[in-house]
Amino acid sequence: MLLQEEKKMKKFMLQIKESGLKEAILQSVNHKVAEIKETKDTYRSAIGQTVQTYKTVDGVFLGEVNRKLNIIAKKGIHTKQLHKGWVTIVLSRKKTNVLATVDEISRIEEMIDRLEGMENLRLSEFYSFQVKYFEKKWLNNVIRWVEIHISTPREVISCD
Repeated sequence: MLLQEEKKMKKFMLQIKESGLKEAILQSVNHKVAEIKETKDTYRSAIGQTVQTYKTVDGVFLGEVNRKLNIIAKKGIHTKQLHKGWVTIVLSRKKTNVLATVDEISRIEEMIDRLEGMENLRLSEFYSFQVKYFEKKWLNNVIRWVEIHISTPREVISCD
């Protein structure tokens, strides 16, 4: 820590000798302002992602879907699911018995595709995935689920 501070001081003193005190202070202030703006943007995007995770889109709680996607990303996709070509995530029942419109379905699929858990799944499995949202009326309720289709399943190689 002290070495870093000493290096900064030497760099600042060198700037003073080269360009003068006023110019060195301006450069230092501009550098600090740029660092603060970068940190602010980083925090803003992280908070935005967190807020998006806890939103509901047309009755679908994205936090629930994100949590399940993170579990799948952490544990990996089972061989049986790879051979089927899709992974199913069962969602909670809908409070109304009205099915979603095509626009609502596309918005739900888009929001699920943008979740952090989906990105973690892409990074951990190296497949291309396509999100499909389904609803079905059953006994005066609407049950719903998400299927994540695996576009390019690779062969599972066993290491003996």
